[in-house]
Parts: sequence; structure tokens; C-alpha cells
Amino acid sequence: MTRLSLAAACVAALAIVHGACAGVGEDAGRAEVDGMNQLAERYVKLVLALGQHDPDYVDAYYGPPEWRKEAETGKRPLAQIDADAMVLQQLLVSSPPPAVDEMVRLRHTYLTTQVSALRTRVAMLSGRTLTFDEESQALHQACSRASRSDERPSITVAYNVSARSCGTSGASPEPFSRMPLSATRKYRAGTP
Repeated sequence: MTRLSLAAACVAALAIVHGACAGVGEDAGRAEVDGMNQLAERYVKLVLALGQHDPDYVDAYYGPPEWRKEAETGKRPLAQIDADAMVLQQLLVSSPPPAVDEMVRLRHTYLTTQVSALRTRVAMLSGRTLTFDEESQALHQACSRASRSDERPSITVAYNVSARSCGTSGASPEPFSRMPLSATRKYRAGTP
């Protein structure tokens, strides 16, 4: 009987310790999520502020209406948006989440990438010119095959095919990988 009581006491102690640890882990996980939510809110507000300078930047918004109204009532200068984005970027870089929750880690990585892209877009709206590869890498984490090998970029081939069908020679003035993306938009739209 004593052995059974001891075994029951051990099982009960294990259950209490496990429950206490689970509660601590849940609180830590909840704190991680809350922290990510605060950073994400700052990012969304920066996106809405940037949307006041670039109407194509926000194609759909389903968040709290007061956030959008706040962005619309006070158009912030691009320099201020970039400064706030830089602070957010530094917060993200200096405080990576522990690997406790995979979803929080993924959100952190995604948010870090998006803040970097937002800062690039601010720089472009402020007058910085990027090549096609620089812009596609900074905004979309993509680059042409030409920048990865000796092959011609596949986008140049697509341009040549569409240019021939429009009655032009199809010769690209220079490889797309070295052209600013704004110039490639003109070619895709069929304007000289």
C-alpha cells in the first residue's frame, strides 16, 4: 500500500509540475504573440501612411477603420515614415523571437522582410533609382536568372516575344537586369 501511495504522489507531483510549466510556456507564448502583434500594428500603420504617397501601395485594407482614418488625416513626410520604419526594423533585428513557436518565428521573418521592402519603396518615392534586379530583390526577394548565371534573363525573352507580336524588332535596348524597373514597365506596356 505504501508503494502505491508513493507512486500516486509521484504522478500527482509530475502532473502539478507539468501543469505549472505549461502555464509558464503559455504565458511566454502569449507574450511573444502580443509582442508580434504590436510590431505588426506599427507596420500596418506605416503601410497606410506610405499609401498616402503611393495610392497603389495598399490595394486592400480590412483592419480597424480608425487606423486608415488616422493615416488619411495626417499625411506624414516620407522621411518620417522611413525613420519610423528604421526603428521598427532595428527592433525586429535586435529581438528575434525564441524558437518556441514556429508561427511567431515565421511572422517575425515575414515582418522583417516587409519592413525592409517598405523602406526600399520609401527610398524609391524619394528619388532613389534601382536596377531591375535591385528593385525586384529588395521588394519581392526575386532576381532574374541572369544575375544568378550567364543566362539571359527570362524576362528579356518574354519582352522579345511580346515586342515581336506588336510589330517591333524585338531587340531589347539593354538587358532588363540592368534597367530600372520603371523603364521595364514602359516596355511591357508597349510604349517606346
